Parts: sequence; C-alpha cells; structure tokens
Amino acid sequence: MLFQHQSQILEKNPKACGLFWSCGLGKTLTAIKLVEKNVTSCLVVCPKSVKINWSREIERWSTKERSVLWYVVTKEEFRRDWKSLAQTKYQGLILDEAHNFFGYTSQLFKNTMQYLNVVKPEVRYLLTATPYLSTPYNVMCLEALMGRKPNWYGYTQRFFTEVNIGGGRKIRKPKTTCDSELQAIIRGCGSLKTKEECLDLPETIFLREDFDLTPEQKRAIKDLDDNPLIANQITRFTKIHQICGGAVKDEERVQYLKSEKLERAVELARELGRVAIICRYNAELTQLKKAIPGSAILNGATSGEDRQRIIDGVQAGEIDIVLINAACSEGYNLHALSNMIFYSLSWSLKDRIQIQGRIHRIGQTKPCTYIDFVVPGTIDEDVWKAIDKKEDFNVELYSLSNLNETYERRTS
Repeated sequence: MLFQHQSQILEKNPKACGLFWSCGLGKTLTAIKLVEKNVTSCLVVCPKSVKINWSREIERWSTKERSVLWYVVTKEEFRRDWKSLAQTKYQGLILDEAHNFFGYTSQLFKNTMQYLNVVKPEVRYLLTATPYLSTPYNVMCLEALMGRKPNWYGYTQRFFTEVNIGGGRKIRKPKTTCDSELQAIIRGCGSLKTKEECLDLPETIFLREDFDLTPEQKRAIKDLDDNPLIANQITRFTKIHQICGGAVKDEERVQYLKSEKLERAVELARELGRVAIICRYNAELTQLKKAIPGSAILNGATSGEDRQRIIDGVQAGEIDIVLINAACSEGYNLHALSNMIFYSLSWSLKDRIQIQGRIHRIGQTKPCTYIDFVVPGTIDEDVWKAIDKKEDFNVELYSLSNLNETYERRTS
C-alpha cells in the first residue's frame, strides 16, 4: 500500500524529477512505479553497497504484467563503462544516492553528463535525502543532471565570497544568506519531503555523553604536539580525533589506547541489548569487535553478499550489535534497531543524516535514541558542534585557520 506522498507524485507523473525525500520514505518503490508508468527499459546507477538490494526491490515491487527491462550497475561500473551502456539507449535513468554525482570536477559527474547528452533518456529520476549540504556547486550539478543549463561563473558570483585566511591565501566560502534561493532552485528540480510531513513515526531522542582523556591518550596528544613532522593541520586534527577514540593508525601499525569511550560502549551494548555503533575509523571497529563478542562489522571492505547477510541478520534478530563505518551510510534498512551510538563522529553532515535514517524510517515502531560520544575541549567537540548546527565540518574546517595554537592550549 502506498503512502499519500507516494501516490501524489505518481499522479503527477513527472518525466524528470528529483525525489529529495528524507531517508526511509520509500524513494525506491516510487521510482520503480514512475518508470513503469512511462518506459519499458531503465538503467539504475547506485552505490556498490546497495546493488543487491536494488535487484531485490525491483523483484519485489515491479508489476509482473508490466514488462520493463531493468539493468542495475554500480557508480564505479557506470563511470568505467558508460560508453558501452549508452549503446543500449535505455529509455529511463535512475541515479540512486544522487548526491554522489554532484562533484562538478569529478569524472563520475562528467561521464554522467556525457551519457545524458548521448542517450537523452525519456525519463530521469534522482534519488537522495541530501540534495544540498556543503556547497552551492552541488545544486549547480543537480540542475545540470536535471537537464537545465546552469552557469559555473554565475554560481560563483551569486553564492560564494572570497575569504582571506592569511599568508596571502584565499578560499571561496558559500554565502550563508543564499540558502533560501538555493532551496528554491532545489524545489524547482523535484519533490522535497520530510518524515514529519509524511509519516507518523516515533520520536527521536538525542543524547550526549562526555568523556575525559585517559593518561595514555594525553601522552599520545603530547607526543603528537612534539612531533615536528606533523605540520599539516588536517592530519593533526585527524590524529587527535583518532586518539579520542582510542585507536590511532599510521602507515605501519595501529596503536590502541585505553579509552573511556570503549568501556562505555561495551557497557551500553550490554544494557541496550540491540544497537548500532557508528565509527569514523575502521581501527575503532576492530577494537570494538574484539571487546563485544558476537558483533558484526559493516564497512567499505564488506562484500555485497556479506553486507546483505549482516543486514538481514540484524532485521531477523540474529545479530544484536552491528558496528558500522560512518561512510557506509546509504541505502539499507535497520528499522529492527532503535538505538544508535556515535562512537566517533563523521565530519560529513551527509553521512550523519543518512545513517540516522537507517533506523528512523518506514516500519519503525519504537522511539529512536541517538547517543553522541564526545571528548570536550578537543576536535571531537568541534565536530559535534558543527553537526549540531547542521553544518558540514569538512567545510567548516577551512575557516578554522588558527587552530594549531588553539589546540596546543586546549589539549595540553
């Protein structure tokens, strides 16, 4: 049975549309039905992690009497083979997790535009919960993929300002006063829907737990400060972020440190019974896996078959604790869980929004609790503040031009 927001878009039956709906609102089903109403062949381009799921969803939701030739490829396969795929001239195109295509200098975006210019599909649908997060250039790419003719120079002049960061260096930063104009452009490219508008889902609860650095972690930060080879700011921030989680990786090895976060994660896993624990770094996943028997890891190295086995196991109640790399945030359903711990915070707001939506979605019957682990007075807290303000720390980082001196003071 379709929800009202799905039925409404199917009645309008747009030939080109972005389904910019919050995670878990049924974008996949809706796109399948839109294709069925209009064409008899369609190419789906999706992340590698959800290719199997797309095949399942097509099998589940496609109307058997309506014969559509479906072909599903990963974005890596599409980037490599777009010319051969263009020869088939599929009548429809679906770009799943379409925000992955929005880098205007990326080869994936360029190849997609070339494909569209060659094939000129009769229908095209872009699926993403995060059409715009970090830069107005994402919106420019969105317009281009929808068949409009945006101008790079025009976007630069309208939506950016130059900021002097010292040493004769300047960076281009988005203007904060243009959000309403950008939102208007996005709305003109598709349908924006939030969970609050469309579903009567259980509430979400956000908690924060603060931790002190252990003596081992303090020594590791001091050693980092004393290392003359660590001159790059981003490298230094990353190392401190890893130290806060208790697992520091360099080229030769991983150094595991005594950590209050680890002790609390093990304790909460025991108390909550069933939970997803999100980490930014794979070394943290390994550390947690050793500390929590029976847990399963979901990261970029997990094969498609194993990934689906883990997801199915969680949904069936056979796996209680799943440890997830924050970058693995798209295209799967974990509504059997209602608790999520952010052991270390992703610097990407997109990842945060996407992964929260894995449990708070159609089918969820319990309130969803999200617990952030934070070490105050470190980069940990700066990332948390950015995410709390709905800002992308990857972008915010470039405005923190004097943090070397600041962090020496705050972490000593």
